[in-house]
Amino acid sequence: MSVAEAAAYAASRRRVFIIAGHGGERPGSFPLSGACDVIVKKGTCEEAYIDDFNMGMDGLLSLPEETALYPTQHMNEIIKRLGSMMVYSRHLPRINGIDHGSCINLHYDLMMMHFREDEHSKYVQIYYDTGSGIIDFARWKAARTYVGPSRSMIARQRLPGMGPTEFHNKADNIQLIGGLYEYSVFPTMGMIKAYLGVKWKGREEVDLYDMLDDLSKQPYLVKTTQEFLCKHFAGVYYHMICRSMPQNVSNNIKEYETQWQNWKRGNAAVNVKKMASNPLFARRYFTESARRRHYFNRYYHSQAFQEREHTTNMANCRNLEARMTSMEGLLEAVNQQHSTNEVKQKERAKIQRKIRLLRTIRNDKHMRCVHRNAAAEAQRAAEAQREAEAQREEETAQRSRSRSRSPTRRNGNQTRKKRQNENKNGKKSHKK
Repeated sequence: MSVAEAAAYAASRRRVFIIAGHGGERPGSFPLSGACDVIVKKGTCEEAYIDDFNMGMDGLLSLPEETALYPTQHMNEIIKRLGSMMVYSRHLPRINGIDHGSCINLHYDLMMMHFREDEHSKYVQIYYDTGSGIIDFARWKAARTYVGPSRSMIARQRLPGMGPTEFHNKADNIQLIGGLYEYSVFPTMGMIKAYLGVKWKGREEVDLYDMLDDLSKQPYLVKTTQEFLCKHFAGVYYHMICRSMPQNVSNNIKEYETQWQNWKRGNAAVNVKKMASNPLFARRYFTESARRRHYFNRYYHSQAFQEREHTTNMANCRNLEARMTSMEGLLEAVNQQHSTNEVKQKERAKIQRKIRLLRTIRNDKHMRCVHRNAAAEAQRAAEAQREAEAQREEETAQRSRSRSRSPTRRNGNQTRKKRQNENKNGKKSHKK
């Protein structure tokens, strides 16, 4: 597909796109159209590893299509499957005075691989389960033929004096690299193959490493921005890759990360004493934290989370009971050891501390379960009472309607009217 064909295909209906490659962010932002939403998994300066990406893909695969297509309407379900997410969309209201309708300047290297070096040579590790580029999730999901652990391959650089490497045939390499972009709307497989064919024209043997190293340096082919993508391929973008920033911005990432995690849970206030030294980072980080906290609070009060937490607490209570039983058995074994009283006393004290800690945790979770069950029982009783009252009111209304329509009353009314008419007729005849 050409760029125009890919854009027309992507615009034919609302689509879900997965960004497969490496990501970063720069100062500034751009306005979003109503047809484009950007869902970002990582916080500012955070790195994503291949396991993070694969877990995100598993979460997306478990989402119903309607949920993934309209994230602003189904945030509770998305948070349940994917965890904390930052949403950039024109469809969201203002939160804590934060403007909406714009997105940060995200930029991408659309190659799902890592260039590395070890004691032998340089090499590239290629992750080919999902592919590379801006992946059309529906097409990839429909064509997926492999389900299992993540797979990758390694291609080494050919050093001077070495013979050909395992991947040295140009035609085979073009086919392999093009296949990584089979489900990508940008760049397309046709664009990649066309570039490689022209770049390495006249050569039969080229190492795969050299071809990929050259491709990674092309600014208008595998390097792009979110602003460009939203302008040409409207849809929902799931960003589950890195959000690197310049080193001078990310020096205090660990400290900010800890503060944000605590603040998100409501445990402690955020210390903003270093905002002056890193204004860009601080503005991005705390702005997103406010929104993520809003989403999480909304999710924590949802019925889905309450049920999930209750089920987990009941399971934890059972597991803690089993662990305490095991520790008590270990305590009995210590009493039977042929050791000095001092050694036994130390061991007993150590085990007893663990048992007390487990009991405290168990009691806390058990109380939550009791409160949850009591609240559920009270709610059921209230609903039953409301249903009973509604039923009594309905029965009373039915009896009232049946009395007003009874034949006896209707016949009585007719008899009274007949007597009144006879009296009137009698009076008239008497006057005559």
